[in-house]
Amino acid sequence: MVIVGGVSPLDQSYLATARQDLEQFEGPVEFTYLTDLPIDEIERRVSVLPEHSIVFFVTLFRDSSGHSLPAQSRLSASRRLQTFLSTVLPKSSPSPPVG
Repeated sequence: MVIVGGVSPLDQSYLATARQDLEQFEGPVEFTYLTDLPIDEIERRVSVLPEHSIVFFVTLFRDSSGHSLPAQSRLSASRRLQTFLSTVLPKSSPSPPVG
């Protein structure tokens, strides 16, 4: 599982919470954090992930090159990641009704 996030204080706060929450799954699940990188490098690395990779996008208010990403850029980056993921991850079928 790949965790994506930024370097701003708010990004780091959310990432710390995510790390703490995900800690219980370490071992059976391998985590890779893409957090201390420029957005272009994050996108490049995500684009070459194996087919069945899981990407968890936390927040990215500022990348490692110090660029603050305005809301539109964050949304654009998130959409690019979502678009990429939709092309490499299999579509899941709807769950059958319960009961």
